[in-house]
Amino acid sequence: MGQKRQATHIAPLQPLILAAFLPWGGSAGAGRVRPAGCKCKVTEHIFGHRFYHLFILFYHLLISYIQLISLRILKPLDMNLTIYQVDAFTDQLFGGNPAAVCPLTKWLPTEIMQKLANENNLSETVFFVREGEHYNIRWFTPELEIDLAGHPTLAAAFVIFNILHHELPSIHFRSKSGSLYVHKKEDLFELDFPSRMPQPHPHHELALIEGINIQPQEVLKSRDFVLVYKNEAEVKKFIPDYEWLNKLDTLGIIVTAPGNDSDFVSRFFVPNSVIGEDPVTGSAHATLIPYWSKVLNKKTLFAKQVSRRGGQLWCEDKGERVAIAGKAVLYMKGEYFL
Repeated sequence: MGQKRQATHIAPLQPLILAAFLPWGGSAGAGRVRPAGCKCKVTEHIFGHRFYHLFILFYHLLISYIQLISLRILKPLDMNLTIYQVDAFTDQLFGGNPAAVCPLTKWLPTEIMQKLANENNLSETVFFVREGEHYNIRWFTPELEIDLAGHPTLAAAFVIFNILHHELPSIHFRSKSGSLYVHKKEDLFELDFPSRMPQPHPHHELALIEGINIQPQEVLKSRDFVLVYKNEAEVKKFIPDYEWLNKLDTLGIIVTAPGNDSDFVSRFFVPNSVIGEDPVTGSAHATLIPYWSKVLNKKTLFAKQVSRRGGQLWCEDKGERVAIAGKAVLYMKGEYFL
């Protein structure tokens, strides 16, 4: 079996070897080797024998390379990478928001990371690379790279602290949104994110009006639309119509209200995505915390995301920054084969 396999791998090289040993000149008779089936008389006549052989060599080199790729002798990448799946903002399996976490020693090509995120088909896949005392971090949804994401950052911190045995009490991440910090406080992982105070937004988009079943009391906008409702019951009854909402120019739609047994509740919907409703959205709370801190006149808040999976978040308004804390549990460990 081994000899046959070897012969199969060498076979694509035979045309290349043949072309490489063609003599450089001479007549079309003795001493000339013409590859079987080749009828390049015009090329030979116009450019001469030497160019003819160079042309044949290049042609066979290209064909052999394509054959080698098809046999996976040459690979774009040749590595196994560890992947973790962590449920964030929960202390129970199958709760919170699952994120795929992939530690790297160096960055993969962006298109490969995007394909991995698409293959994972979770709301986000997070990649990080250690550089000295900090970690560079990037987040991908199944469709695109985004500038900030909460629950995968918490999931990455969980892996770094609990599995990679980070010994310091804090982790410094560098991202497209600037520096981010995660502090470990007993069983909580506290994210330090930039604050994103939402601003009043004219409620005139037809897609927004038609795309929801309950009209809000207030419409705001930061990165995402923020729809403010009277109570938790309305948030739970909210039904999106993506046929309309997909026409909006926004990453997400936050639906929020005062909570029954929390300071506020929310849900998060993602138009133009396979995600639909995101179970727990840390980055949305970078917008919700400053808003509810001002409305309720308090700096420390307890929040719930009332999706089907649900999640709990301990929050603090720190002016230009917000603290978002939660728990996490490991669901799975596996490998990528690239």
